[in-house]
Amino acid sequence: MTPLWLFAKAKTAWPQAKAASLSPHATTIIACDSIMPSMDQPSRASPYVVVSSLVGPGGAPRHTADMIRALVAADHPVSIIETRNAVLAPLLADLNISCTHLPLPEDGTAQSLFTAWRRALKPYRGARAQRTHRLILPRCAGGCSLAILLALRSLFPRLYTIEHTMPDVLHHGGWRPVPDLQRRRSLGWRGKRWLEAHCLHRSIAVCQAVRDAVIQTYALPADLVRACPNWVDVERFVPDDEAGRAIRRQLGLAPEAFVVGYLGRLSREKRLDLLVRGFVAFAAAQHRPVALLLVGNGPLEQALHKLVAQLGAGELVHFVPWIDNAPAWYNAMDLLALTSATEGLPLVVLEAMACGRLVLAPPVGGVRECLDDQVSGFVVAMDQPEQVAAALTAIAALPQARREEIAVAARAIAFARFRPQVALAQLLTALDAIPAARRAAQALAPIDRKVIHTESRA
Repeated sequence: MTPLWLFAKAKTAWPQAKAASLSPHATTIIACDSIMPSMDQPSRASPYVVVSSLVGPGGAPRHTADMIRALVAADHPVSIIETRNAVLAPLLADLNISCTHLPLPEDGTAQSLFTAWRRALKPYRGARAQRTHRLILPRCAGGCSLAILLALRSLFPRLYTIEHTMPDVLHHGGWRPVPDLQRRRSLGWRGKRWLEAHCLHRSIAVCQAVRDAVIQTYALPADLVRACPNWVDVERFVPDDEAGRAIRRQLGLAPEAFVVGYLGRLSREKRLDLLVRGFVAFAAAQHRPVALLLVGNGPLEQALHKLVAQLGAGELVHFVPWIDNAPAWYNAMDLLALTSATEGLPLVVLEAMACGRLVLAPPVGGVRECLDDQVSGFVVAMDQPEQVAAALTAIAALPQARREEIAVAARAIAFARFRPQVALAQLLTALDAIPAARRAAQALAPIDRKVIHTESRA
């Protein structure tokens, strides 16, 4: 069965709508049949269906859960279908919404995928005469078969995607390179892009860098891809030195120790072996206590344990399984360090900034959109352990007053630009969820300088 046949079969089930876009690395898809209402006029709260293939904790599940909470708060009916692991259900256990485990294939022939997805999701599209249900498909693994997209488009009149990652990375299947120019010139490649563009109403990227990369890589119309940044709960992620000291006591760390930390998935693209090697080199030249916290789980956990043992750094590196009280762990750190090869707009960076922590990160993805080097953090290219060690040494040597100045600036930026009342409202507007967007925007309040103040570490 050819893609053109699938397109013809799927198109018989949907009304004509403004064409939009999708890259194979879209992480969210939403469908709707209504024209976007004005923010000044009332609109009905359309129902949503979330189909999640997320496999583990991280920024994308929390991003999606926050979005669902905002929709539910604005009286949008929401149903959740998880096709892999139960990732969203535990995060939303307090909400009275339907969560269903429904395994669906993502590999196979075009015909089998189209048939399986269309048959499974057909009951969720609402009354055939109205077809008002909107579909959300979070996909952190990157990649969505054209047959699956056509099946979804045949059921839901308006689809959206949310791009969480740069288009050259596939989280759970290794690396997926950007298509070469010869392939991009081929008729088949361009035809597939055209079909994908006709499946969706809008594509939403979590930062400008991801938006630009998606447009350039997949030749999408610029006006159909919108950048809406991630957000951070600035009322939960706050400076709390007492909570940080409690974590340090729990780990047996001295109050004067310089603590470097990482929080997130222990996966290949994070290049944590680079961080570990660089930290060990940094620690060898220090004359005061230092420690590295690796908070999280992932496929490279055992390999990292082995590397730490080989380097003889077992007393310096602390592995911590995934935790619920993330703010306390951020506050236990002097510095959050990322050495990732690729990022979208890292949620851990925003959370650390909101907690008034220093952040070191490479200039990848949307890092420069939230961090100003030497102003609100440190943006340094790090491809060798020596570069990591040099960056850590320079930051640790800064006077305490200078470090506090940068931490206060980081907290101020997180509060002003990335709190939900600002960033979440932008996403909801882009999704045409006008009641939810209006509710989020109405909560916008003037910045309270007392709220963004960061207390000096004792």
